[in-house]
Amino acid sequence: MRSHAFPLTGATLWKGMVRKALGSVRAARPITPHPALFRQAASFNDCLLLEDSFESAVPGIESPVTMFLTKDGALGAGFWLAPLPHETLTEDALSARMDRIVDALAAASLKGRVSGLTFQLISDIEPDASVFPSALAAGRETFATHIARVRFESLSAYADSPKNGMRLVRRRVLLTVRLNGEHPLKGSSTVSRDELEHASIVFGRRVRDLGEVLSKLHAGLLAASFTPRTATREDMLSFLRDTFHSLSQRRAEPLRHGLPSNGRRPLGDQALYHALQVCPSGIGVGVDSWQVATLLEMPQTTTVGMGIRLMSLTETHRVVVNLRPVLKGAGLSFKRALVAHATDAQGVRLRDDLDAVDDRLQGNEVLLALSWHIFVRNEAVPLARLADERLGERGAMGGVASRLTAAFGTTLRQETLCAPLIFASCLPFQNSPDLVSLVGREMLALSQNAVSLLPLFGGFQGSSLPMMQMMSRGGERVSLNPRDAQGASHVAILGGSGGGKSFLTANLICSFLAAHPKGRVFIIDKKTSYGVLAQLAGEESSSQFLSPPKNFPNVFQGGCDEDVLPSIVSLFQTAISLVSPRIEMAAQESRILSDAIRAAFEEKERQAVAAFDPGTGKIARVQSIQIALPTLSDVVTHLESACAALEFPETIARKLREALSPFVGKGPYARFFDSPGEKHLSAKLPQITLCDLDGVASDPILMVLTVQAVILEIARLVRPKDGENPEPSLLIIEEVGVLAGESPALVEFIRDAWKTLRKFGVTCVGLTNEVSDYTSKPGPQEIWNVSPNKILLKQSASTVNAMRQALLEGKNGLVRSSLECDLLDSLEMVKGAFADGLWMGDGSVGTYVYAPTGFDYWCAASDPIELLTVSRVAEDLRPHSSKPIFHAVAALAHMFPAGVRNGKETRPLSLEELAATVAQGVALGATGGVS
Repeated sequence: MRSHAFPLTGATLWKGMVRKALGSVRAARPITPHPALFRQAASFNDCLLLEDSFESAVPGIESPVTMFLTKDGALGAGFWLAPLPHETLTEDALSARMDRIVDALAAASLKGRVSGLTFQLISDIEPDASVFPSALAAGRETFATHIARVRFESLSAYADSPKNGMRLVRRRVLLTVRLNGEHPLKGSSTVSRDELEHASIVFGRRVRDLGEVLSKLHAGLLAASFTPRTATREDMLSFLRDTFHSLSQRRAEPLRHGLPSNGRRPLGDQALYHALQVCPSGIGVGVDSWQVATLLEMPQTTTVGMGIRLMSLTETHRVVVNLRPVLKGAGLSFKRALVAHATDAQGVRLRDDLDAVDDRLQGNEVLLALSWHIFVRNEAVPLARLADERLGERGAMGGVASRLTAAFGTTLRQETLCAPLIFASCLPFQNSPDLVSLVGREMLALSQNAVSLLPLFGGFQGSSLPMMQMMSRGGERVSLNPRDAQGASHVAILGGSGGGKSFLTANLICSFLAAHPKGRVFIIDKKTSYGVLAQLAGEESSSQFLSPPKNFPNVFQGGCDEDVLPSIVSLFQTAISLVSPRIEMAAQESRILSDAIRAAFEEKERQAVAAFDPGTGKIARVQSIQIALPTLSDVVTHLESACAALEFPETIARKLREALSPFVGKGPYARFFDSPGEKHLSAKLPQITLCDLDGVASDPILMVLTVQAVILEIARLVRPKDGENPEPSLLIIEEVGVLAGESPALVEFIRDAWKTLRKFGVTCVGLTNEVSDYTSKPGPQEIWNVSPNKILLKQSASTVNAMRQALLEGKNGLVRSSLECDLLDSLEMVKGAFADGLWMGDGSVGTYVYAPTGFDYWCAASDPIELLTVSRVAEDLRPHSSKPIFHAVAALAHMFPAGVRNGKETRPLSLEELAATVAQGVALGATGGVS
């Protein structure tokens, strides 16, 4: 690529640039096809105006701007714009952003005083067949990386095969500026010295004029909250190649498609690799074809929602708006003369309208001549099939045009006579006023009336770090990663009954382990739904099941340093408040209890390192690999001494002893806090730990205390050793209602524990399908409050209305604005196909589409029949596979991605189905993959 940087002053310096431009043009004429390229249609080749490019400094823009020279003498430049995240904006805010876009165009045109200036806004939407940003960690293949890879492939398939109204697409927006002028050669390849001098002066003046326009436009875009990126020579060449190549050709010939530009050949010529075909109704590009439709008149009423309608199109399409500022007074004088003496009602009304337009033109508005076109790409439908009426191939444009006509309330006409001419006028820098006027599709409109026709709407962008792969409802790739948050990475999930909450959680677990193969997952549930996942983990590394009351984690096992001690104290405060609600724990009691716990630990440590030596008759130091843990009885014995050391009244210690009596000795909960235990200095951490609370569910007090004790145990297990960075871990509380209760101490425990776990690299995830858990129960409500990331799945209309009402009354409605209520109300779900969700993250809000795979279903299986099915298939696979559980799940995911059912009821496999599934598992084991 050749590029030149020139200052904006000095006519003599422009001579050198013009000489170089002339040299490149001379070398390119006559055009000789590059040997690597196919022969192309010369007729359309002449329509591609892009010739050369150079770089120039522009005030207000840091890096040099690429300016393009066209064969008809125009200069141009382009900016890439990120689509508007419309879901985070109210209707008024979105309209204001759009208004500022038009204000930027008006300011750049100096209120229409710059002649020969045109703008072009191109919104391109096409299938996104690129690879998802990989969140897979390097290293050996695991069940999690395999499941994540299958999910990537499943989502990528939506690019080529739209399903359930969804398609994976890439969206981009290009804004171009064109400034008319004469070509330096004026049609000749030889110029005199005087002509060169004059051409240099004129060319330099035009570059300065374009630079001033770009400077004002760039400043206006920044003011409109856009971050424009200048389009380079290679960007423009790639954009043209995308236009003129079929999708299949681009994928089959990526090296040819990505060839760098040849500085000795016009840019437009290098875009054509294959012959084009044209007919009055369309353009053929390889095995694809383009059809064209035009908006013939401005809608009677314009709303931002018109542009948003374009998001629902799954067809590959492009929207182009050609905008030309009309010089002040031009275009209206003729109409004014016609109605100047009119006396009829229509003439008077038109005269009043013209007066109103004049008043608006005195402000910030500009009169625009605009044309609005939509192009639909018919994939794998050659132009010959469209042109041959006998085949009856109509293409996709008819349906698109009728849908948008209904949405806009005005005619969108399919072009059947001049499609190639309109297509040419909508290529970058080719919207010359002469060509656009020749097409005859321009409309006059005030700038503020044009905003709804500017297609700048995009979907939710998700997090920047890849992990859980989804689609936005606009069809773009979305990654959800709570660890992308600036602060804590904790998540609160609210899912309606049957809304796919378990499938989503299974996806979260597998995605997490695929990204962090050394990470650990802890699941607390009243009746666990993730036994299959635990078996998969156990097959590769290790997993463990905790089943209280058979086994209780020792609450003192995590030590008593400043990270863990506040959570232990909060646990005892919760226990007291649950068993003895009338006893209030003040700051003094908490202080005494903390010091008593420290004293009990110190005493056990002294005992562990000291022993009586009969030989010497003295106390000797010993090295022990185990330290006896204190019991609550040990703590109680230190209450009086701790109280005395703090010079508090002795009555406080007695009050504490009485409050703790149900938990020591023969008290009803003594086995929970007063059992002896040992602290093991080395413990192997399993990959997945499941805690099933079913055995304590009948005693609400015991259940709450068990959950808190398990959380303390997890804090012990994940605590990094000195000098080590914490390994990422995941804690999932499947039903946060288990932490219900009115105890303020419970809230304090959650706050302290979540803060401690954050330090240890743990992402805490709370789930429930009960809105009341998060809105009215102190424990779950605190989980909601301390979780920067929230996921809301589809809720009933009455639930959403209740949230709106709570918002109006200033109560906790979970959502933060009426806009989020609207987004939640718009969520859809088709069982077994997809479920929409609302993500409210740390700085990012938007909706996404979750399309579960068969792996998501079987990894979250909880029905006894389904668990038995996995076991039966795995048992039959055991002689043929080193990983029978994995291959059983993979085979079931392939054969029965939505489960084995009779209607709505799950059922066991028949003998024939079992044999076929086992055969599939054997085949997968042999190939190492999923077919």
